[in-house]
Amino acid sequence: MKKQSRDFQKKSYKNPYFRLTKSKKTLKILRLPVIVLGVFCISYIILFSSVFSIDNIEIVGAKNSDALEIQKSIEKQMQSKRFFIFSQNNILFFNTKEAEQGIGGTFSLNEIGIRKKFLHSLEIHIQEKKASLVLLSNSRGYYIDEEGRVIAEINQQNIEKTNFQNYDILRHKYISEDIPILIHPSGKPIQAGDEVIQKKFLEKILNADNAINTKSTIEILNYELHLDDFSLHAKTADGWNIYFSMHEADDIQQQVEKLILLYDTQIDTTRTLDYIDLRFGDKVFFK
Repeated sequence: MKKQSRDFQKKSYKNPYFRLTKSKKTLKILRLPVIVLGVFCISYIILFSSVFSIDNIEIVGAKNSDALEIQKSIEKQMQSKRFFIFSQNNILFFNTKEAEQGIGGTFSLNEIGIRKKFLHSLEIHIQEKKASLVLLSNSRGYYIDEEGRVIAEINQQNIEKTNFQNYDILRHKYISEDIPILIHPSGKPIQAGDEVIQKKFLEKILNADNAINTKSTIEILNYELHLDDFSLHAKTADGWNIYFSMHEADDIQQQVEKLILLYDTQIDTTRTLDYIDLRFGDKVFFK
């Protein structure tokens, strides 16, 4: 018996001469306007409505840094455009990397991270640098990091303003940690991120203060750095002064050792002491 071949392919028997029904033709005509209208509505919601507007900024980790100034920096960026078109007040278009770079360049921080919390919030996490020094200038206090840069101004809401200018009691009244205090002679305005002291001078001050605190009973209230003659003046709680040399060739540790030896062996603590001067090499003067 002869086998027959069968064609199983799907055939289309559409007649090109048959016209579309009226309902199908109308649906096809309306399809494009509906798509355009949908795109317009979605674009409007994304770009111009308040659905994605940022209305909450949360700052986590701002212990010494000025949280208000950080928030102002964010709000200023929110007023700008991204790609010259899109408002950064919209959480979808807010540039977190730009904000991190801006805040990191202004404030002295170890780390900063910004996270978007849809639909309306920004969460800013910062890790501050540890304060190595307190700087006093124009009756204001500032936390200084190990690089000699300003971390932030001391929050005056947490201090008694009537006593703020009395530097002699500042350490005991306002500073919880044993941080040395430096009097800044300049009257220039100081802002977060400013370098107010070179690192090499800061290291000498910290080394001297640590050695005095751990090896002697002398209590230092504050220091003054004089770059005109490269000297460091330290005021003690008993009212007398210590003069150190800050020249690069002069070892600050050796000066402290001479100070302690002299104070322990030759100074009569029952008599009024005016100063001990360690700026002249092996010679030590006191009055």
